[in-house]
Amino acid sequence: MTAGRSPLELLADLPPLPVTVVEVGRALGDPDVSLRAVATILERDPRMTGALLGLANSAFFGFPRAIRTPLQAVTLLGVRQVRSLVVSLSATAELARVCDGVDFGRFLEHAVACSQISRFITEAHGEAVPDEVAVAATLHDMGQVLLVGADPAAWAELSRTARGVGGPWVDAARLKAERDAFGVDHARLGGLLAEKWRLPVDLVAVVRDHHEPTAPDRSAAARALALADHLATVFGFGGLAEDCQAGAAFERLAGNDLRKARRFDRAHRDRGRLMERASAAPA
Repeated sequence: MTAGRSPLELLADLPPLPVTVVEVGRALGDPDVSLRAVATILERDPRMTGALLGLANSAFFGFPRAIRTPLQAVTLLGVRQVRSLVVSLSATAELARVCDGVDFGRFLEHAVACSQISRFITEAHGEAVPDEVAVAATLHDMGQVLLVGADPAAWAELSRTARGVGGPWVDAARLKAERDAFGVDHARLGGLLAEKWRLPVDLVAVVRDHHEPTAPDRSAAARALALADHLATVFGFGGLAEDCQAGAAFERLAGNDLRKARRFDRAHRDRGRLMERASAAPA
């Protein structure tokens, strides 16, 4: 492992989340918070503002005109979507401090795709979107970053040998392979990191359980995230665990494929039928 450091040692070296994340979360706890108040918090963090505007102006969101200020971003994306992106961008920046050899662009693409698809899945069932679904979707594979950072070569070998092992709902074999190689799997690591960063208990559980959503005590949020994780891979956003051309797929999902994913889920609310169609969908 890099410099003899284990994934758990890398986790221990991570600092707390930046104050901007804490302040945005606290502001959104106020039902009367204004868009201007959230934008003002972001404006105090130029680095976060730059990263957020860069992502908001990417092909993924496909806005017809440039978003130039935090207030425009909050207005067009919505405060809860902005919170998800702020958490994800902050987590990525902190992980990059201690992890080498990680394709963070690919990680972030998968995270944002999962967040968007999980929202569509929840809305398609006529439910309010729980905050923990969208936020957990952006954070669910943080543990993978720590595994790659600890030993990129071991991760690459595991990915080659474990590709196709397990399934979209219960990836027990894949997780076991990670435990055999690193002593811990990425879902457990992600849950520990969410705890370290003092994220809400419900969110910690969704991150920790996203590869075991069919267990009797799993929440609807964990099930929605598991399906979103699978669909993101179907549409070409495999993240760090799959060998896919994420950049080109990101452009496609920004247009017709994202709209197809929404219609696709609304037309097939039964999970079994949805999974059958998802498995047959072109990458």
